[in-house]
Amino acid sequence: MIVTVKNTYYMMAVNLLYTISVISSIALRFNDIPVGKLHLVSNEIVYIIPLIYLVLVLKYLKEDTSIITTCKIFIGVDVFISLYFVVVKVTAKNISLYYLLFLLSIIVVIIFIIQSARIQNKWLAYPMFTYGLAFLFITLLQLVASIIYSSMMFKYVSLTKVFIPGITFYILFKVVKYLAMDKGVNERVI
Repeated sequence: MIVTVKNTYYMMAVNLLYTISVISSIALRFNDIPVGKLHLVSNEIVYIIPLIYLVLVLKYLKEDTSIITTCKIFIGVDVFISLYFVVVKVTAKNISLYYLLFLLSIIVVIIFIIQSARIQNKWLAYPMFTYGLAFLFITLLQLVASIIYSSMMFKYVSLTKVFIPGITFYILFKVVKYLAMDKGVNERVI
């Protein structure tokens, strides 16, 4: 895929779908309606597409391979954990695996935060760092809600998930601004 202003706008449209999906999930949870598995899977699909595009942006900007690899691992672990919880119901028998996956997620997010601080293009480093911090904050809130085991707290923690598409929009707007300023480089193929 080519990193251009037009393709970045397409990613914003996909991120808008993700935002709508997150808001609908929150509305369902607050009305005590279970969120369907198909809805959760489609939510995950529209979540990762802009993130994969951001990995392509990092390649386009010729960032360090370790930063790009960390982003790929972050996406892979997040998708695996999310889809695992769609397929497997948390029970007393597998609660230790549930907390182990939380720990794995926290470790990967911390590494992602450290690597995003190493991004050479500071106009992209700050939003990616903010994305990692927001993701860590949401993960820790989910962990606390699961330890306390309060269904009402789960509902309120789900409200914080709106931050993720918001920060993704911020990153994509920064990419558009950079690409618009650097018109001669827009047509490069990754």
